[in-house]
Amino acid sequence: MATGYLICMAATTPIWGKLGDLYGRKVVVPPRHSGRLIGLFGVMMPIAFIAGPLLGGLFADVGRRWAFFVNLPVGAAALLLIGAAVRLEPRRIRARIDYPGALLLTVVLVALSLVAGWGGTRYAWGSAPILALILVALVALAALLPVKRHAAEPATTPYTA
Repeated sequence: MATGYLICMAATTPIWGKLGDLYGRKVVVPPRHSGRLIGLFGVMMPIAFIAGPLLGGLFADVGRRWAFFVNLPVGAAALLLIGAAVRLEPRRIRARIDYPGALLLTVVLVALSLVAGWGGTRYAWGSAPILALILVALVALAALLPVKRHAAEPATTPYTA
């Protein structure tokens, strides 16, 4: 489960970075709204500090996987609450996200993560599945480099200098 989270985080980092470039990394809340925002944090932090460990322990007792599945409705509720309570001045910039580059980067990361996780444990290092995953990672990486060079606005990755 943790590997899945790490793969998703690594694969989406260029997209989040690009969205940060497009919409700004940190919006400064106008002074007239900062009190309300600080009040929301003041109410939510004690609830999170108390309820988080208690509910986490409960879900761990019920079944370890429930601790992960509960994140989806809690995250959706948090997004709805933030969307309803926090009003920020929108800043729109016209730009493009490099979807082919993000997809190829995801393929590289997933293949390499599976090689690292399965190699020597589930499959022998020289087995067909491990060698196929290495080949997939190399092919996707070879395809990623020209895609990044020709993208109108490539996401910030180590592959673009």
